[in-house]
Amino acid sequence: MVNTSYKTERIIHFLFIIIVFINGSFTIDDSNFKSFILIILLFVFVSQVRHTFNLNNIAFLVTIFINIGLTFYIHNQFGGFSYLLIYITLIDSLIFLGFEAYPLCVIISGFLIYFLKNKSADSIMLSIIIFFLTYVFAKHIKRLRDSIKKIEYLYDENRNYSYELEETKKRIENFAKMVEKVSQLEERNRISREIHDSIGHKLTGILMQLEACIRVGEVDEKKSKELLHLVRDNLKQCSETLRQTVKGLKPTKIKDRMLSIKQMISSFEKATCVKINYQIRGMRYKLNPSIEMVIYRNIQEALTNSVRHGKASAIDVILEYNDDKIVLSVRDNGVGCDQIHAGMGISGMDERVRVIGGKIEIYNGNGLIIKTVIPIIMKQVV
Repeated sequence: MVNTSYKTERIIHFLFIIIVFINGSFTIDDSNFKSFILIILLFVFVSQVRHTFNLNNIAFLVTIFINIGLTFYIHNQFGGFSYLLIYITLIDSLIFLGFEAYPLCVIISGFLIYFLKNKSADSIMLSIIIFFLTYVFAKHIKRLRDSIKKIEYLYDENRNYSYELEETKKRIENFAKMVEKVSQLEERNRISREIHDSIGHKLTGILMQLEACIRVGEVDEKKSKELLHLVRDNLKQCSETLRQTVKGLKPTKIKDRMLSIKQMISSFEKATCVKINYQIRGMRYKLNPSIEMVIYRNIQEALTNSVRHGKASAIDVILEYNDDKIVLSVRDNGVGCDQIHAGMGISGMDERVRVIGGKIEIYNGNGLIIKTVIPIIMKQVV
């Protein structure tokens, strides 16, 4: 449609020029015809400059007034239908200019009245009709061009949005890859911690049982067999725990985690022959499952550390319910240590507690004391 309107505009320009040229060839003598042709070519050149180059409003107005001046000169010198060239300036003014076109229309109308003052009534009527049709055509082309510019602007915006969308898509894809890598890393850490917390805990007990078997085997064969049976049972549990870990580390559902703590302590006490004193102080209230899991895992890890590293023979586990916090204290009679190094076990305890807003406190005295302090915002009495 744009090409069609542009071609139509150029054809109308060409028709006006051809009419003026043919009229001049019949009314102008040979001595002045060359001058007439040169001025017409100059008029066409100025019009072409206006259409070819992206002129600002001032430069555009200069070319319009040059064409009006040339039309005025041609009409005064050669007469005839040369005044029709003024319609070309009218079309260009209405199409390419904004509010400046209306004062120009008044000026062009004044020149047209001047050109028609000595014409016949038929010529005047024909010129008025041509003026009206030219005005309607030019306004239609103007609206069409404005619509095309708006469409082009919207198209450019849409293209920019497409580029931005593509960039956003790439950033999302990169972010998704980063999230996937972080998730994989977190999953590896979780698996490592899970294996350390569960299987490592049981293997410590099995190691103690095997050592006991070696010591007891030469003295009491029956007792040695009992210990071997315990080793076998614990190895079965390790195998089952490892199988669950590989399947997705889905923990066994236990209705009462506090009861499972007692079971875990009892099992650990039998496996290691370490005396464990477990106490619950204060008025019990219902805990969030995540807090129960942290308490369970931290007791498990603290017991394992006491036996494996502290060589403890007796351990006190105290779970204290306060109004605003839960305090878990694990005290052993082991060798203790001068400098506490946060290995995988202690680091895992600290990470678990920090997730729920708590903290770990470690003291070195007659053995080692590990405290887990968990703040409680809301509580429900059991």
